[in-house]
Amino acid sequence: MNDRKMIGQAIREARIKKNITQKKLAFMTGSHESLICRVAKGSYSTTIDFISNILDKLELKIDINEI
Repeated sequence: MNDRKMIGQAIREARIKKNITQKKLAFMTGSHESLICRVAKGSYSTTIDFISNILDKLELKIDINEI
């Protein structure tokens, strides 16, 4: 699984755990539901700023480990 898909999966799982729909998350981030869907699938390369916005709204932190 590539990094985009892992990040998308984490976003999807957190969104579902918090009972937030894609539509609501799109509203919270000022984006469109289709964009949230593509990010969650890992099929869309987006900006770090947008990922940061999503993580902020879901109250998530990202941990980057050196390999």
